[in-house]
Amino acid sequence: MKKKFAYIDNERFKKIIFHPNINHNEICINFFTMAQNLCQMYRWRDSTQQEDAVSTAVTHCITLLERRTFIPAKHSSPFCYFTTVIRNSYYHTIQNDKKYSMLPLEEWNEQDNSEE
Repeated sequence: MKKKFAYIDNERFKKIIFHPNINHNEICINFFTMAQNLCQMYRWRDSTQQEDAVSTAVTHCITLLERRTFIPAKHSSPFCYFTTVIRNSYYHTIQNDKKYSMLPLEEWNEQDNSEE
């Protein structure tokens, strides 16, 4: 049986997350690797949107980690938890992009004229 390739070592990631003295560089590299690999599943209009989505997802993961929202007793796998965080971040990025791209140019012009 062929061993499946994992882009990050889950056991190492779990040890890093649960360690009292967090190594921020290694965690950021792992979050970035996770975000990059998950980003390939989505269709982006351009590379700028993709880069923004990755950076937003990584920032969101770091913020949640600093706020201590990941509770080891409640969540058994940090990989699954942060994968869900990254996917939800991408979903919100796509929804916001759709929301703001749906406004026709005329409506933007009317809003600008009404403010003056």
